[in-house]
Amino acid sequence: MVDVLSFFSIFTGPEIKGLIAQMYAIMSAPFSGEEIFWAAFPLITTAIMFELYFGSHKEESLGWNSATANGLVIVYVAISTLRYLVNSNLYNLLEIRSQIAIGILVLGLALVIVSFFHVLPREVAFFISSGLVVHYIALLGLLFVYTDFIFNNFTAYAAFVLFISLIVFFKIVKHFEPDVN
Repeated sequence: MVDVLSFFSIFTGPEIKGLIAQMYAIMSAPFSGEEIFWAAFPLITTAIMFELYFGSHKEESLGWNSATANGLVIVYVAISTLRYLVNSNLYNLLEIRSQIAIGILVLGLALVIVSFFHVLPREVAFFISSGLVVHYIALLGLLFVYTDFIFNNFTAYAAFVLFISLIVFFKIVKHFEPDVN
């Protein structure tokens, strides 16, 4: 479990440089090799287009059908990561890469069920199934499966700060985007 005090202490000490370096490593990982690039590129471009679309069409919002489809995105990424592990002879349920791939699959299936059957309140379901959330989780999954990236608390902090930074960045971009309607 992530310790809240430890999380905030990284912003006050020398750990901030390490946090920034870890955030850079996460951001640059999709461009670190051909295999991960071709898996990550569609996710990155789709996430950006989703955010820009909803910034230009401010009166529109995610629907249950799109939330369900976004859950399927995670399922398909999980299947792709499992295929990669099996084809590379790296699949082993005792290792973290395989556990992450299975975890992504379970998460994707859960999102599909939640959205398909309208299990959660609309606002909660649409946030957790939004393009940015879904594509970010899928990208992190690719990162940990396709690379030797080590997952620890520091990585979790960096991923969280990077996610919040992306939310803020796209909120600013959407604010300045003209409404096309």
